[in-house]
Amino acid sequence: MKAFKSFLIKIIMYVLLLGSISLLLVPRSFPLLLHEIIGTALFCIVLFHIYILRDYFQYKEQKSFTSIYKNTLLVLVAVSFCVVIISGIGISRYLFSALDLGSGRVYHQLHTGSVYLFLIFASMHAGFYFDRFFALISESLGHKSKIAIICALYFIALNALPLIFSYEFIDKITFNQSFSFFDDERSVWLYIVDNFSIGILFALLSYNFYKLFLHFDIQRIRNNNAV
Repeated sequence: MKAFKSFLIKIIMYVLLLGSISLLLVPRSFPLLLHEIIGTALFCIVLFHIYILRDYFQYKEQKSFTSIYKNTLLVLVAVSFCVVIISGIGISRYLFSALDLGSGRVYHQLHTGSVYLFLIFASMHAGFYFDRFFALISESLGHKSKIAIICALYFIALNALPLIFSYEFIDKITFNQSFSFFDDERSVWLYIVDNFSIGILFALLSYNFYKLFLHFDIQRIRNNNAV
């Protein structure tokens, strides 16, 4: 019962994380006040996420390619998220408008760029754990279902390929907005699908990096045992 409760809490937390990030990536489709409220809620959810996984920070892993990769991703996620929060406060018009952090234009560029960098790094962080997710699917639904889901994820990721090489996307992640625009006539759901596919692409990329680094770790252990 305790294990099920813990699992349920984590599922709800991940759904809230994914849902709030999806909504925040299309801010012009929602009132700015709602955007700031959701952003503040996301900050609280991330803090809760850190709290329930606090044991990880007390565990010292033996240095390996996979542990270095995982810890590097954690640092990148943390830094990008901090920039998102600070820049968000800097351009706030409602909840944090009383705090004057300086030039709003600078913070606006930082906010737009850091949001997409956070999407990339957070997705890669999630992709590190896809191996566990695929194993759970295989145990619960069978190997064929696992293969079908993996193929579906790669199919979704294909939609992201033209997006990440577009001038608009490159401008955003380099903190330049010369080509950035928002089509008010385009469906909000299409923007959400695009951002979701970008997240899946980087998660799968990270998953394959993880498998490669794991292979290197296994080879190193075998070589050490052979000596």
